[in-house]
Amino acid sequence: MTEACDAISARLTRAIDTLCEVLEDTENAATVRVSAADSLLRHGLRYVEVANILARLDAIEKAQNDNNY
Repeated sequence: MTEACDAISARLTRAIDTLCEVLEDTENAATVRVSAADSLLRHGLRYVEVANILARLDAIEKAQNDNNY
């Protein structure tokens, strides 16, 4: 499981760059560009939500650990 997560994580930046290239290339059909934009929005929002939840969880765990000492 860890190997699969590491492999995916290693390619996220490349995938995002590819979507951005498709989005910004005005020679691509509008539907293709909209699809790239939609993908970036859907997955980007999900990523931000999870990152925020993890940051909040870390803060809660730190506060709990600080109170136990």
